[in-house]
Amino acid sequence: MTSSTEAAVPAVPPSADGPVWHTLSADRVLSIQAVSEPDGLSSAEAASRAERFGPNKFATAAAEPR
Repeated sequence: MTSSTEAAVPAVPPSADGPVWHTLSADRVLSIQAVSEPDGLSSAEAASRAERFGPNKFATAAAEPR
């Protein structure tokens, strides 16, 4: 509950690239991504998304010499 002294947080409109993920509740993100909270993704869906989007890892950067 917000008190009368707190300002309401304005809604952040979605960008042209899609939702502004950090502004959404966890339930909303799960809904948008069609993921079940208790079950997660099925193996088939996880494989499909990995094929579509690539592996869930960061690109390896060159080590910076010290």
